Amino acid sequence: MGARAGQMRIDTAILSTAFRYFAAVVQAGSIRAASRELNIASSAINRQVLMLEQALGLALFERTGRAMLPTEAGQLLLAACRETLHNYDDVLATVDALKGLSVRLRMRVCKSAAL
Repeated sequence: MGARAGQMRIDTAILSTAFRYFAAVVQAGSIRAASRELNIASSAINRQVLMLEQALGLALFERTGRAMLPTEAGQLLLAACRETLHNYDDVLATVDALKGLSVRLRMRVCKSAAL
């Protein structure tokens, strides 16, 4: 994913955090409420949301007093975030299931005599 002119590029690890925080703010209705639910400083959540908005180049929330309502773009991003986070959880569950499996590899070496 390339950055558009004048926009910053987001590292994937930071992006997953930003997605989680963004989804939490939508669900909770405010940064403060999301902060309490996630047990994360509200300033950290706010920074991630602002960084995401800056990187995308559009507002994801309508800010009304302390409440935050997702814009149309925010609603689209929320659907994508939920799907991505769900898929990520599925992958982690699959990897956890694989941890119990052990794989043995046997190698046989054949010596051949040259005639």
